[in-house]
Amino acid sequence: MTREEILERLRKMKALANAGVGGERENAEKLLEELAARHGINLDDLEGDKVEKHVVKFSQTWQRDLFNQLMGVMRQEKAERGETLREKELELWKRRFGTKYCMVTENYTYATKCDWIELSAKFEVLKADYKRQQKSFYLAFLMANDLLTDPNDDAPEPTPEQEKAYKAAAFMSMSIERTSLHPQLENMEV
Repeated sequence: MTREEILERLRKMKALANAGVGGERENAEKLLEELAARHGINLDDLEGDKVEKHVVKFSQTWQRDLFNQLMGVMRQEKAERGETLREKELELWKRRFGTKYCMVTENYTYATKCDWIELSAKFEVLKADYKRQQKSFYLAFLMANDLLTDPNDDAPEPTPEQEKAYKAAAFMSMSIERTSLHPQLENMEV
């Protein structure tokens, strides 16, 4: 029996113990403690493995896509470690409610406390870096299409950080296809 199967059995026994009454509850708790001790599992560890609902807030579509991708990677890593996912675990869900005049969308996922901490921390870091990289792409796009203007004579010298970002954007611009404006202009109706 794998550790995940043992933990799943212990979780079920704990649920029975919590739902039981009188002697039934006491017997389930005793059996739960014995089985946990036999496998060297602390009962407090079961709480960290409990799958709970977590609300996720997105302000843009790319954030939802990034979060989904991150969950996919976490699901794959768990599968590679031989862990079995439980129902709904690490999947993005969406619920809409309200009236036709004011609809509200709630996004949520089910994850263990440990996975949620890891997932939300990684998401915040990746989200911030994505925004930073978008600025680099914009500068690279301008470079690829010769849309930059010459700096003023009285413009301050760029900081080392700005210079590094400019070099990265220049390198990125080499892989961006230049936009051809002439075919679009010729096909426009006047």
